[in-house]
This record gives sequence, structure tokens and C-alpha cells, in this order.
Amino acid sequence: MRPETRLLIKNTGFNAVAKVIAVVVSFALTPWLLRGFGEELYGAWALSLAIVAFAIAFDLGINTILTAHLAQAIERKDRQKVLDEVRAAAVIYGVLGIVCAGTLAVLAFQAEHIFALSGAVAYSFKWIMLINAAAQAIYWPCSVASIVLVAFRRNDITAAIMSLQTLVGAAALIFVVFMNKGPVVLAGLTSLLIVCSGAGSVVLAWHVFRRNLPTVVTTQQPLVLGTAVRFLLVASLPMFVIQLTTLATLDQVDKIALGVMVGGVAVAVYEIGARFSGVISQGISLALSATLPHVVTIHEESSPQRSQSFFLNGTRLLTTMLLPVIVMLICVAGALIPAWVGEGYQSSVEVMRILLFSQMLLPFYAVGNWFLVAYKRFRYWIFVSIVIAVSNIILTIVLISSIGIVGAALATLVISVMDALLIGLYIMKVLDIRYRPFLRQVFWPTVPALLVIPFLWLLLRTYAYSDGLVSVGVAGAVLLVGFGGIYYGLMKAGAVCARMNLWHK
Repeated sequence: MRPETRLLIKNTGFNAVAKVIAVVVSFALTPWLLRGFGEELYGAWALSLAIVAFAIAFDLGINTILTAHLAQAIERKDRQKVLDEVRAAAVIYGVLGIVCAGTLAVLAFQAEHIFALSGAVAYSFKWIMLINAAAQAIYWPCSVASIVLVAFRRNDITAAIMSLQTLVGAAALIFVVFMNKGPVVLAGLTSLLIVCSGAGSVVLAWHVFRRNLPTVVTTQQPLVLGTAVRFLLVASLPMFVIQLTTLATLDQVDKIALGVMVGGVAVAVYEIGARFSGVISQGISLALSATLPHVVTIHEESSPQRSQSFFLNGTRLLTTMLLPVIVMLICVAGALIPAWVGEGYQSSVEVMRILLFSQMLLPFYAVGNWFLVAYKRFRYWIFVSIVIAVSNIILTIVLISSIGIVGAALATLVISVMDALLIGLYIMKVLDIRYRPFLRQVFWPTVPALLVIPFLWLLLRTYAYSDGLVSVGVAGAVLLVGFGGIYYGLMKAGAVCARMNLWHK
């Protein structure tokens, strides 16, 4: 196994552990929050989180481009280049933090006029947003440190920070629920935790930088700060346009649209169903966050064969890990939601299933997005992103107006299929990947083995199933074990076919 492959697996593993901790804590505490706050106040809390997440994603494309640039500079041991890029990013993110804080403050004072909130709920929402605004002003410049750690391939540190932040945040949430303090106090504690974790990231990133790139005597002069800022902004402009249009397809947009058009209760119902697809989406993002430095290194070597191999192997790993979980969750959704948060959330079940279907195609091409960044293939990507963003906004408004909460999920499903066809096929063209090896290495044996999951679920529902969260968990484990058995059998059959050269006949 190549050293970079071992490092990629290790970093992906660290990210996965951190995400599992966050998911377990989040799912365990959500019913408490829902009962403690009530549906409308919980919806306002979820709406505030969606707005903040939307604002955080609005980073001018700096995150992706800075990670790629730093990975190149680190590979070349160019200490001054790393310093110039980080200083420029810190300045840009400092300005973005101020802009973000100001925007959230304006939304806080105009909440009753913009969103379908009123009375005590609107008052609480205002203070939640003001507290988040103060935290964002500090969070943005500190977040550069996390990018530096990823560029140095120290995902173990970022995962440890995330895990600690999750556990401390869970303690804060339990305190708020049991002491009946409400969402405003929770926002304050969460914001304090974000600031502290950001400061810790800065200290650790500086330590990693000094250890891996020690001071050396050099005649290279640092770039003037203004020049470095302009250089980074120009380099990130294509990625920013793509990111700007991608923001319009996130489920945060659905929540904001529901908050404006329907109200807090609709946001709460949608949030319950969207939580599961959000976990899948975040899992993909976290897994891929460790791959960009490797993609940049492969691109530097100008090796088309290694690029194809990396894409196919990474895609096969993603599909094998995620598709069984997605199909299992689609099957058990009708039993899971009532067992998790109680009866009366049938719309959440429908939202959950639709959004999970929208995630099924993403693992087949998500790895390739980093190759488009490394190869600087932005023109077509930008065009498609604009078309998809405009289509999503129109569809979301139309379907929410005509169908309601489920309409927002249906719009996401349609857009995800468009994205997979237009971007996924383009990635295969850029990497010159033929359909036969793609089907052989990625689809087989994962996709055929998926058929066993709904079959086993029907058997369990008919002969050996009782209501309850534990029963749902056991059933889900049985479905995944059944998939694993069929997958192993088909993999062995595929190996026999390969030895007999049947794939090429």
C-alpha cells in the first residue's frame, strides 16, 4: 500500500470517528430539545443554525483554493509561500467575519418582517442571531488554522478538536435542557465553545507549521500583504462563483425558504427529516476534505493513470461505505422517525426518504470535484452550477407554494439528479474514464448487493419486528450485515470472472 494511501485512510478514519461522535450526540439529544423548546421555538433554533451555516459557506471559495495552494507549497517546502497565503487568508476572513456579523445582526432586528415568526419566538430568535453574530466575527479569522492543518494532512488534530467540541457542546445542551434555560443560553454557550475551539486550532496550527517548516535562511522576500490578498482573491474567483451557485442548492436554503413562507413549525418538521441526509452529506464532505492535498500531489506528478486510479478507488470506497447506509435508512424511515421523536411526523418521514434518495448519486462522482479544482476546469462547472442554482430556487418556491414542506425536498431531489448527470459525466470525460471500467470497479458488486436490503426489511417487518428505537437499530444492523454477506459473495464471483477473463468478453 502506498504511503499516501495509508495517510489518506488514516485521515479519513479520524474524520469518520469525529463525525460518528457528533452524529450520536446530536441524535440522542434532538428529542430532548424538541420537547424542551416546543416545535415552534425548536424551528426558530433550527432556522438560526441554517442561516449561520449558509453564512459560513459563503467564504469566497478561499477554503478550497487555499488548501490546494498550501498543499503545493508544503510539498515544495516553501515556507514563505505558506506564510504569505495564510496572512492573506486571515485578512480576507477577518473582513468576512465582520460582514457576516453585521448581516446576522441586521437579520436579527428584522426577523419579524422577514420570517414567519412573532411574539416570544421572534424575540428569542433575535437574541440567538445577535449572539451568533458576535461569535462569527471571531470564528472567521480563526478558521484559517483548520485549513492549515488539513493542508499539512493533520486531520487527526482537526478530528480531535471536532470531537472535543461535540462532547462539550453536548454537555452544554444537557445543562440547558435540564435547567430549562432555553435556546438563547444554548446559543451563548455554543458560541463560546466555537470561539475557544477556534483559538485552540490557531495554537496547534502554528505548532504544526513551525515543526514541519522550520525557519531557514533565505533571500526570498515576503509578498506585500495587499498583493498576496489580491492574488488569493483572483485565484479563488472561479471557485467562489461555483460556491455561490452551490449555496442555492443546500438544504439550508430550503429551511430559510420554509421559515419565510410557512413558519417555525415547518422548519422543525423539515429539520427532523433532513437531519439524516445532512449526516450523509457532511460525511462525504469530511471524507473528501482529506483527499484534496493528495489530488494536488497527483496532479503535480502529471500522471493520468494515477488520477484515474485514485478516482475509481476513492469512488468505490465512498459508494461501498455510504450507499448501504442510505438504502437502509430509506427502508427504516417509517419506523425510525416515530421511535426517535414520537408520532405525528409523517411529513418528516417523507422528507427523510426523498432527501436520502437525492444523496444516492453523489458518492459516484464527489471525488472528481477535487480533480476539476486541481485541473482548473471551471468554465463548464460554473455554467452548470448557475443553471442548477436558478432551477433549484424556482423549483423550491413553486413546490413549497403548491405542496408544502415535502415540495422543498422534491426540488432537492430533482436538482441532485441534474447535478449528477451534468457534472458526473463531465468528470469522467476530463479524467478519460471509460464506462466499462467504471461499472466494473464502482458499480460491482455494491449496487447489485443493495437489492438485498429492501428484501430483508420486508422479511423483518413481516415476521420478526417490533416497534422501538432498539428494534430499529437491530433491524438496521441486520440489513447492513446482509448487504455485507452478499457483497462478499459477489466480490468473490467477480474475482473468478476476472481470472476467466469474462469481463472483457
